[in-house]
Amino acid sequence: MEASDAMSSCVLLLAGGLRSTPLEDDLALPTLMLSASEDATLLEEWKRAALGATDRALTILTRNAELAKILPETVNVVRDSDEYRGTAGAVRDAAAKLTGDVRTLLVCEGRRRPAVPLGDVLAEHAASGRAVSVACAQDGGFLGIYAIEADLLTRSVGAVGYQDLKEQWLKRAADLGAVIGAARFAVRGHAGEIHRREDLLLSAGVHRPKLRYRDLEGLRADAGVVSRAATVHGTARLRDSVIMGAARVDEEAVVYRSILGPSAHVRAGEVVVNRVVA
Repeated sequence: MEASDAMSSCVLLLAGGLRSTPLEDDLALPTLMLSASEDATLLEEWKRAALGATDRALTILTRNAELAKILPETVNVVRDSDEYRGTAGAVRDAAAKLTGDVRTLLVCEGRRRPAVPLGDVLAEHAASGRAVSVACAQDGGFLGIYAIEADLLTRSVGAVGYQDLKEQWLKRAADLGAVIGAARFAVRGHAGEIHRREDLLLSAGVHRPKLRYRDLEGLRADAGVVSRAATVHGTARLRDSVIMGAARVDEEAVVYRSILGPSAHVRAGEVVVNRVVA
């Protein structure tokens, strides 16, 4: 990949659709603000994945006014206010608001964990000569990332009307003669959409349904993902869970296959199994 590729590309992160997910409802948190590791949210992981792919700030497309308020100033926010545009229409409208010379759009589904550096996707796309590259795992599983030539999007998506990106626009682009193909990458971990508790546990690599919490020794090393800001008593037993933000787990408590939100408090001796605690 040449330096000019990064200068003329933009990473556009799709931050949800018309409806919130069950996990977002349970935690009262947008998916991008969920913990993905002990020191990073999903948004921060996408920002890291974008390093080397663009010289621009990450652009987030959202219709969630509350998310727009809490996003850091280091990202560019574009509000999607028209529910009748569909994904392709919303991306086209967002791209039209970008300044400067943008030739390639890296369109990413933000309700997933990034499975591959976006610079790798851009480099493969630039070398392929395709108009559209769909990032996939070696087994063909979709990774939620597209590399799209911006002029094709402008030509093929109208300024009004509804058009879904995956179900409608790809076929229309192919009918117009655009070269579309899969860009395959060796990936580790789960890159599926995060809608429910099990999805986040899979994404964090801590979903092991055959274990029973009564059999556990409660070693912290097997806890899962525990935020550095969380407070966990030394006698608490944690396993296969995601502990976010400033959550607190008191003495002799058990947390198993569960998700604790940033303000959650599990009291002494309490048992939390297969639950989401806001």
